[in-house]
Parts: sequence; structure tokens; C-alpha cells
Amino acid sequence: DFQPGVLVFGVRLAFMLQVLCSFPLQMLPASRLIEGVFFERISDPPMSRKLAKTGFRFLLVICFAAIAYLGASHLDNFVSLIGALCGMPLAFIFPAAAHYILIKEQQWLDLLLMAIGAVLTVLVTAVNIVAFVPANN
Repeated sequence: DFQPGVLVFGVRLAFMLQVLCSFPLQMLPASRLIEGVFFERISDPPMSRKLAKTGFRFLLVICFAAIAYLGASHLDNFVSLIGALCGMPLAFIFPAAAHYILIKEQQWLDLLLMAIGAVLTVLVTAVNIVAFVPANN
């Protein structure tokens, strides 16, 4: 909602460059984890294996691009869905699970918090999935 001008254009350009340049840094750890499922670790891989891993990473980027393209019209719902799937467990389930494992007191409270977090994750995710479906008027 800013007036068009050089400063607004510069900020948008800087943001675009930041997203473009940080994507490989964000994708590398995730792609290595996923590659571990499909490719065995070997010390001196042949060129065919390197090409296969490059092709796998290319397909991963294409999948991300398709998700971004399809979710662009519902960006608010998409961000909310990611928050439901990732934020709720991060806020409720994982801390309670760590406390349950590390501290042997009040384990019933940790289990209750994990159960509430699991229920909230499912409910908020379901609400967001329903929000994606257009209403029939």
C-alpha cells in the first residue's frame, strides 16, 4: 500500500533477490535428507549417479514450483496450512516430548500437552484444507 517509487521498487527487488539467492541454501539440507531415502552414500560416485541426483533435485525444484504456482491464489490458506502442519507440533508436541524424555516428573502433563497438540494439529489442518475448497453457492 505504498506509493510507487524508486524506494518501493528497490525494496521489492532486494526481497526478490534475497528469496532467489537463499533458496539453494534452504533446499540443500532438505534435499540431502530426502536423497538419503533414494540414494546410498558412497565415497566416489560415478557420473551416472551424480546425474541421477541432479535430476532428482531438478524434479524437487519443479515440484516446489508447481506447489507455489497452484497455491499462489490462496497464499493465506497455504501459509496457514504450513503453520498448522509445522507450527503446532513445534509449539506443543516437540517441547512436551523432549520434557517427557528428559525430565521424569509430571509425565501425565507432558502426555496431555502432546495429545492436545496432536488434536489441535489435526483440527487446524482440517479447517485449512476445507478453506481451500471453494464453497458451492
